[in-house]
Amino acid sequence: MPIASTTTRRQRYKGVRELSQRGTHEVIIYEVPNSPLAYVFQYLRKTATETIATYQCRHCKKEKKYTAVLVSDDELLEDPTRLGHMCIPVERTKDKTERLSYETTQNIRKNPEASIIPTINYWLKVVDNIENMTWGDVQKRLAVLLHYFKKGYKSRSSAYTRSVKRSLGDVDMDNVPEMLQILSNGSRFLQFQQPNMHIYMCDDIVKIPLLYAIMRHKREDDYLVIFEKVKSSLQVSDSYTQETEIQMRLPSTLQEERSAAQCRVAPGT
Repeated sequence: MPIASTTTRRQRYKGVRELSQRGTHEVIIYEVPNSPLAYVFQYLRKTATETIATYQCRHCKKEKKYTAVLVSDDELLEDPTRLGHMCIPVERTKDKTERLSYETTQNIRKNPEASIIPTINYWLKVVDNIENMTWGDVQKRLAVLLHYFKKGYKSRSSAYTRSVKRSLGDVDMDNVPEMLQILSNGSRFLQFQQPNMHIYMCDDIVKIPLLYAIMRHKREDDYLVIFEKVKSSLQVSDSYTQETEIQMRLPSTLQEERSAAQCRVAPGT
Protein backbone atom coordinates (compact mmCIF):
# COMPACT_ATOMS: atom_id res chain seq x y z
CA MET A 1 0.00 0.00 0.00
CA PRO A 2 1.59 3.32 -1.08
CA ILE A 3 2.33 5.80 1.66
CA ALA A 4 0.62 9.14 1.17
CA SER A 5 3.03 12.01 0.88
CA THR A 6 3.01 14.28 3.90
CA THR A 7 4.61 17.13 2.00
CA THR A 8 2.39 19.70 0.40
CA ARG A 9 3.32 22.64 -1.76
CA ARG A 10 3.74 25.76 0.30
CA GLN A 11 1.10 28.36 -0.48
CA ARG A 12 2.38 31.21 -2.57
CA TYR A 13 1.07 34.70 -3.16
CA LYS A 14 1.18 36.17 -6.63
CA GLY A 15 2.91 39.50 -7.00
CA VAL A 16 3.49 41.88 -9.89
CA ARG A 17 6.92 43.03 -11.01
CA GLU A 18 7.27 46.74 -11.64
CA LEU A 19 10.08 49.16 -12.42
CA SER A 20 11.96 50.47 -9.38
CA GLN A 21 12.93 54.10 -8.85
CA ARG A 22 16.59 53.51 -9.73
CA GLY A 23 15.95 50.79 -12.26
CA THR A 24 18.54 48.36 -10.87
CA HIS A 25 16.16 45.71 -9.54
CA GLU A 26 12.43 45.45 -10.09
CA VAL A 27 10.08 45.73 -7.14
CA ILE A 28 7.41 43.16 -6.30
CA ILE A 29 3.95 44.59 -5.68
CA TYR A 30 1.34 42.54 -3.86
CA GLU A 31 -2.19 43.78 -4.42
CA VAL A 32 -4.34 43.15 -1.36
CA PRO A 33 -7.36 41.06 -2.49
CA ASN A 34 -10.64 42.99 -2.76
CA SER A 35 -8.86 46.22 -1.87
CA PRO A 36 -7.39 49.23 -3.72
CA LEU A 37 -4.26 48.92 -1.54
CA ALA A 38 -0.96 47.15 -2.12
CA TYR A 39 2.39 46.40 -0.48
CA VAL A 40 5.62 47.23 -2.31
CA PHE A 41 8.68 45.03 -1.73
CA GLN A 42 12.14 46.00 -2.96
CA TYR A 43 15.07 43.69 -3.63
CA LEU A 44 17.41 43.12 -0.68
CA ARG A 45 19.75 40.21 -1.41
CA LYS A 46 20.15 36.73 -2.87
CA THR A 47 19.72 33.53 -0.87
CA ALA A 48 21.49 30.18 -0.99
CA THR A 49 18.74 28.99 -3.33
CA GLU A 50 19.35 30.41 -6.79
CA THR A 51 15.68 30.93 -7.63
CA ILE A 52 14.77 32.63 -4.34
CA ALA A 53 15.67 36.16 -3.19
CA THR A 54 14.91 38.23 -0.11
CA TYR A 55 12.80 41.35 -0.51
CA GLN A 56 11.79 43.90 2.11
CA CYS A 57 8.78 46.17 2.44
CA ARG A 58 9.72 49.53 0.97
CA HIS A 59 7.47 51.62 3.17
CA CYS A 60 8.38 49.77 6.37
CA LYS A 61 11.99 50.58 5.54
CA LYS A 62 11.08 54.27 5.55
CA GLU A 63 9.83 53.75 9.10
CA LYS A 64 13.15 52.01 9.95
CA LYS A 65 11.37 48.67 10.27
CA TYR A 66 12.78 45.53 8.62
CA THR A 67 9.94 43.52 7.11
CA ALA A 68 11.25 40.81 4.80
CA VAL A 69 9.75 38.09 2.64
CA LEU A 70 11.19 35.42 0.35
CA VAL A 71 10.31 35.70 -3.33
CA SER A 72 10.54 33.11 -6.09
CA ASP A 73 10.10 34.57 -9.57
CA ASP A 74 7.08 36.82 -8.94
CA GLU A 75 5.56 34.79 -6.09
CA LEU A 76 5.88 35.64 -2.40
CA LEU A 77 6.35 32.62 -0.12
CA GLU A 78 4.43 34.15 2.80
CA ASP A 79 1.18 36.04 3.11
CA PRO A 80 2.33 39.67 2.69
CA THR A 81 -0.55 40.93 4.80
CA ARG A 82 0.63 38.94 7.85
CA LEU A 83 4.23 40.08 8.06
CA GLY A 84 3.88 42.52 10.93
CA HIS A 85 4.14 45.67 8.90
CA MET A 86 4.85 49.02 10.50
CA CYS A 87 3.54 50.86 7.43
CA ILE A 88 0.13 51.38 5.88
CA PRO A 89 -0.26 49.78 2.43
CA VAL A 90 -0.17 52.22 -0.46
CA GLU A 91 -2.90 53.01 -2.93
CA ARG A 92 -2.13 50.84 -5.94
CA THR A 93 -3.12 53.38 -8.58
CA LYS A 94 -1.04 56.08 -6.91
CA ASP A 95 2.00 53.81 -6.87
CA LYS A 96 1.40 52.94 -10.53
CA THR A 97 1.56 56.66 -11.31
CA GLU A 98 5.02 56.87 -9.78
CA ARG A 99 6.23 53.78 -11.66
CA LEU A 100 5.26 55.34 -14.98
CA SER A 101 7.08 58.52 -14.05
CA TYR A 102 10.19 56.50 -13.09
CA GLU A 103 10.12 54.88 -16.52
CA THR A 104 10.25 58.27 -18.20
CA THR A 105 13.07 59.65 -16.04
CA GLN A 106 15.17 56.54 -16.67
CA ASN A 107 14.62 56.81 -20.42
CA ILE A 108 15.72 60.44 -20.26
CA ARG A 109 19.02 59.48 -18.59
CA LYS A 110 19.75 56.99 -21.37
CA ASN A 111 19.01 59.48 -24.16
CA PRO A 112 22.04 61.61 -25.16
CA GLU A 113 19.70 64.01 -26.98
CA ALA A 114 17.37 64.51 -24.03
CA SER A 115 18.51 68.10 -23.49
CA ILE A 116 17.06 69.34 -26.79
CA ILE A 117 13.53 68.33 -25.81
CA PRO A 118 11.49 70.63 -23.49
CA THR A 119 10.76 68.91 -20.18
CA ILE A 120 7.03 69.55 -20.63
CA ASN A 121 7.18 67.00 -23.46
CA TYR A 122 8.32 64.32 -21.03
CA TRP A 123 5.43 65.13 -18.73
CA LEU A 124 3.01 64.84 -21.65
CA LYS A 125 4.63 61.55 -22.65
CA VAL A 126 3.61 60.03 -19.32
CA VAL A 127 0.05 61.27 -19.89
CA ASP A 128 0.07 59.52 -23.26
CA ASN A 129 1.44 56.32 -21.70
CA ILE A 130 -1.30 56.32 -19.06
CA GLU A 131 -4.02 56.81 -21.64
CA ASN A 132 -2.72 53.94 -23.77
CA MET A 133 -1.59 51.42 -21.15
CA THR A 134 -3.27 48.02 -20.90
CA TRP A 135 -2.89 47.77 -17.12
CA GLY A 136 -6.10 47.68 -15.10
CA ASP A 137 -9.61 48.54 -16.15
CA VAL A 138 -10.94 51.93 -17.25
CA GLN A 139 -11.59 53.06 -13.67
CA LYS A 140 -8.04 52.24 -12.57
CA ARG A 141 -6.48 53.98 -15.56
CA LEU A 142 -8.59 57.04 -14.89
CA ALA A 143 -7.48 57.01 -11.24
CA VAL A 144 -3.83 56.85 -12.34
CA LEU A 145 -4.39 59.79 -14.67
CA LEU A 146 -6.02 61.84 -11.90
CA HIS A 147 -3.10 61.14 -9.56
CA TYR A 148 -0.68 62.31 -12.23
CA PHE A 149 -2.64 65.49 -12.94
CA LYS A 150 -3.17 66.27 -9.26
CA LYS A 151 -0.10 68.49 -8.74
CA GLY A 152 0.47 69.32 -12.38
CA TYR A 153 3.63 69.68 -14.41
CA LYS A 154 5.51 71.84 -11.90
CA SER A 155 5.54 69.08 -9.29
CA ARG A 156 7.56 66.82 -11.62
CA SER A 157 9.54 69.26 -13.75
CA SER A 158 12.52 69.28 -11.37
CA ALA A 159 12.80 65.47 -11.56
CA TYR A 160 12.82 65.59 -15.35
CA THR A 161 15.37 68.43 -15.31
CA ARG A 162 17.69 66.44 -13.04
CA SER A 163 17.41 63.45 -15.36
CA VAL A 164 18.28 65.61 -18.36
CA LYS A 165 21.39 66.88 -16.57
CA ARG A 166 22.45 63.31 -15.81
CA SER A 167 22.06 62.40 -19.48
CA LEU A 168 24.66 65.04 -20.36
CA GLY A 169 27.38 63.74 -18.07
CA ASP A 170 29.94 66.00 -16.42
CA VAL A 171 30.43 69.49 -17.82
CA ASP A 172 33.56 71.47 -16.99
CA MET A 173 36.26 73.56 -18.66
CA ASP A 174 37.82 70.45 -20.18
CA ASN A 175 34.63 68.68 -21.21
CA VAL A 176 31.55 70.13 -22.92
CA PRO A 177 29.17 67.49 -24.36
CA GLU A 178 28.58 67.83 -28.08
CA MET A 179 24.87 68.51 -27.52
CA LEU A 180 25.75 71.65 -25.54
CA GLN A 181 28.12 72.91 -28.21
CA ILE A 182 25.40 73.20 -30.86
CA LEU A 183 22.26 75.37 -30.86
CA SER A 184 18.82 74.10 -31.82
CA ASN A 185 19.13 75.67 -35.31
CA GLY A 186 22.33 73.70 -35.96
CA SER A 187 24.72 76.64 -35.58
CA ARG A 188 27.73 76.38 -33.34
CA PHE A 189 27.33 77.77 -29.81
CA LEU A 190 30.79 77.00 -28.40
CA GLN A 191 33.15 79.13 -30.50
CA PHE A 192 36.38 78.79 -28.55
CA GLN A 193 37.51 76.24 -25.97
CA GLN A 194 40.69 76.08 -23.94
CA PRO A 195 41.28 74.86 -20.37
CA ASN A 196 41.24 78.47 -19.17
CA MET A 197 38.54 79.96 -21.40
CA HIS A 198 35.29 79.22 -23.23
CA ILE A 199 33.59 81.62 -25.64
CA TYR A 200 29.97 81.07 -26.66
CA MET A 201 28.20 82.97 -29.44
CA CYS A 202 24.46 82.94 -30.07
CA ASP A 203 22.87 84.50 -33.16
CA ASP A 204 19.48 84.04 -34.90
CA ILE A 205 18.03 82.32 -31.82
CA VAL A 206 17.48 85.69 -30.14
CA LYS A 207 16.83 89.16 -31.56
CA ILE A 208 20.39 90.38 -30.99
CA PRO A 209 23.67 88.45 -31.05
CA LEU A 210 24.98 87.43 -27.64
CA LEU A 211 28.49 86.53 -26.64
CA TYR A 212 29.27 84.88 -23.32
CA ALA A 213 32.78 84.15 -22.06
CA ILE A 214 33.92 82.01 -19.13
CA MET A 215 37.47 82.65 -17.91
CA ARG A 216 39.65 81.39 -15.11
CA HIS A 217 41.71 84.61 -15.22
CA LYS A 218 41.14 88.23 -16.28
CA ARG A 219 44.28 89.09 -18.19
CA GLU A 220 44.81 91.33 -21.20
CA ASP A 221 45.67 88.35 -23.40
CA ASP A 222 42.41 86.68 -22.42
CA TYR A 223 40.37 89.74 -23.36
CA LEU A 224 42.34 89.96 -26.61
CA VAL A 225 41.02 86.53 -27.58
CA ILE A 226 37.47 87.60 -26.71
CA PHE A 227 37.54 90.82 -28.74
CA GLU A 228 39.15 89.05 -31.69
CA LYS A 229 36.21 86.66 -31.64
CA VAL A 230 33.73 89.55 -31.38
CA LYS A 231 35.36 91.34 -34.30
CA SER A 232 35.41 88.30 -36.55
CA SER A 233 31.80 87.48 -35.66
CA LEU A 234 30.63 90.98 -36.51
CA GLN A 235 32.51 91.02 -39.79
CA VAL A 236 30.77 87.88 -41.03
CA SER A 237 27.36 88.80 -39.66
CA ASP A 238 24.67 89.59 -42.22
CA SER A 239 23.78 92.72 -40.30
CA TYR A 240 27.29 94.12 -40.89
CA THR A 241 27.78 93.42 -44.59
CA GLN A 242 28.12 97.12 -45.39
CA GLU A 243 31.60 98.58 -45.05
CA THR A 244 31.05 100.54 -41.90
CA GLU A 245 33.24 101.08 -38.92
CA ILE A 246 32.72 98.47 -36.20
CA GLN A 247 31.42 100.11 -33.05
CA MET A 248 31.76 98.12 -29.81
CA ARG A 249 29.66 99.33 -26.94
CA LEU A 250 31.07 98.03 -23.70
CA PRO A 251 30.13 98.53 -20.04
CA SER A 252 31.58 101.60 -18.33
CA THR A 253 33.09 99.32 -15.67
CA LEU A 254 35.76 97.92 -18.02
CA GLN A 255 39.04 97.14 -16.38
CA GLU A 256 42.34 98.33 -17.86
CA GLU A 257 42.96 94.93 -19.40
CA ARG A 258 39.70 95.10 -21.32
CA SER A 259 40.37 98.60 -22.62
CA ALA A 260 43.87 97.70 -23.73
CA ALA A 261 42.70 94.58 -25.50
CA GLN A 262 39.85 96.46 -27.17
CA CYS A 263 42.22 99.12 -28.52
CA ARG A 264 44.55 96.50 -29.95
CA VAL A 265 41.73 94.69 -31.74
CA ALA A 266 39.54 97.62 -32.81
CA PRO A 267 41.43 100.92 -32.59
CA GLY A 268 39.29 103.99 -32.14
CA THR A 269 36.38 102.23 -30.43
